[in-house]
Amino acid sequence: MEKNFLFIMTPVQIPDAREQLSKALEQLTELCSRTRYPRLWKLTDKLNSMPKLPEEKLRFRRIYRSVLGIINWVLGVLLLMTGLMEPEMIILLAAGAAGYGVGTVILWRRLRKTGGIINLLLGLLLCFGALGNPDALGRMLYLGIPALVIGIASLIPWRRKKKNPYAPTAETLLSQRQEMAVTRVLFSDGGAEIDTGGQKQPVSYNEIVCIIASKDLYLLGWKDGLTVLQKADLQEQTAGQFAAFIRQKIAWIEI
Repeated sequence: MEKNFLFIMTPVQIPDAREQLSKALEQLTELCSRTRYPRLWKLTDKLNSMPKLPEEKLRFRRIYRSVLGIINWVLGVLLLMTGLMEPEMIILLAAGAAGYGVGTVILWRRLRKTGGIINLLLGLLLCFGALGNPDALGRMLYLGIPALVIGIASLIPWRRKKKNPYAPTAETLLSQRQEMAVTRVLFSDGGAEIDTGGQKQPVSYNEIVCIIASKDLYLLGWKDGLTVLQKADLQEQTAGQFAAFIRQKIAWIEI
């Protein structure tokens, strides 16, 4: 007896549909990339499978780098202050600038709040000292002002929101899905049939790349594009029955 699985389209009203569809698109992109560049993905998987360092070693490495950043910062400040007091000592200025720069970068990445506080205090101290005694300490502004700026910048709560590269495509697919261009999709032993405005288009399973199954949706990737199906739109049979059937026909990925 032939098995049929019929989806009758209804509007998508799932709150996190875009997030589910974005993850499905990411999986589909990876699958296509793996098919096209198998050697590159083989190397990537090999690198990812390499054992990571134990947590103790990672913690020691973080502490070591943080201490190294503080030492570089302190030595850089001392050399810069000495070089600014003696402008002809170019070597001290260069070495101090390098040490201060390296230390500041490490503190920005490892101890941003601590680095911000010490740079802010240093900047305020040097700026007030230079303004109070410009004849003797005026050159300290060349270090005080940058330190003040870096300190303020370090203490600003930078929150960089990561952009999801698949979100715009997911939004477009959902918008197209809401227009209900496709009204019915039928899966049978012989293949799939997509009904678009009364025009039925047969699709063989060889033309379907895969189906990505999320919590509430199916993303059908085939030769003419992408089709979004809702699990709730499956008639009579269950999602488990559909999964058991379609896995024998085409590639199936669950997320």
